[in-house]
Amino acid sequence: MMCLFSIHTIFMNKVKVLILFTLIITAIGGLLLFSKKETIVSGTEGRTEEEYKISYSNTPENFSEEKVYSLIKKKLDLVLKRSEFKDIQEIVSNQFYVTEGQDPLVFIDYYFDDHLALYNSLRMYRLRYRFKSQSEFYSYTKIQDKNSYPIRCEIQLKVYDEIKDDYFRSQEYRFEFRSESPPFNPENNPAPPPPWPIKQFLTIAQKGQYKSYTLLPYHKLGEKVSLKNNAHLITKRKRFHLNIKTPWGTGPNPEQAFIISIDHSLVPKNGKEFNEVEIEFERNVSTKLEQLSSTDMKIKKINRQFKSLLKLIYKELKEELLLNNFAIGSSMTKYRRTMTLTNEKRLQ
Repeated sequence: MMCLFSIHTIFMNKVKVLILFTLIITAIGGLLLFSKKETIVSGTEGRTEEEYKISYSNTPENFSEEKVYSLIKKKLDLVLKRSEFKDIQEIVSNQFYVTEGQDPLVFIDYYFDDHLALYNSLRMYRLRYRFKSQSEFYSYTKIQDKNSYPIRCEIQLKVYDEIKDDYFRSQEYRFEFRSESPPFNPENNPAPPPPWPIKQFLTIAQKGQYKSYTLLPYHKLGEKVSLKNNAHLITKRKRFHLNIKTPWGTGPNPEQAFIISIDHSLVPKNGKEFNEVEIEFERNVSTKLEQLSSTDMKIKKINRQFKSLLKLIYKELKEELLLNNFAIGSSMTKYRRTMTLTNEKRLQ
């Protein structure tokens, strides 16, 4: 029979081994915890975007770009005289009025996908550069003039929950490289300055990571993705605004209720072009109305009135283009249009 001393010795040796094993595991865990970088999901939270699109393949022979802009502006002035606008004007005791963007903006978009997973699920993930004007865009891209740097760089995800005819509704998430947007602030966490080098920022968009931040648009993809840059688009955009002072305006332009954009887009890969008119219920007004309408029946009615006006503007502008012999086609997202024009065989 084993003596009591031997049993005690064996027991103590096992305890020592157990203690040593525990210390080793704890040390390894501590090192892993110390070496692991903390990441924070950040960006501009999703907002609902509602818009109508009117797509046209070309313009009549006697229509220059300037003449298209003039046609849209004149029609908007006429539309505002319609009786349907009076109800909201009476509620807020203010009038609608039209303003015009000075110079057409220019956007450069780089679209990412994972074997068409986003394309097939009606999502759009892109890196976007914005230039103040066409002249500054050309000045920077041709001679790298530092006085003509892009004025905005952001990564966007759009998730479409309704596409019907020319109507598009989506949730849009952003990570904007500017000090006025989270996670940045001017005091102690300024955003990186322009020009936001393309190679570096394409990688940031692809990996969904900037320093210790996981980009909210990437995070909202909600799945493991292997993104690749597979489409490129340049868009020149002329904008008009339908404004009215209301209690629901927010952001830097609280009176902008509707934005009408005339877009001329070019696919650099093959030189193909397409044109669109977008009529958007501006989020500076729509976001607060949407939030309040869930509990306030009066606000809910006002929200419906704004959406009715959105549809009215769309119908009036489309009719005007048809009357002037524009070739109107079916509408789709810019990403799907770009992919259709560059990868017709691949998408069949």
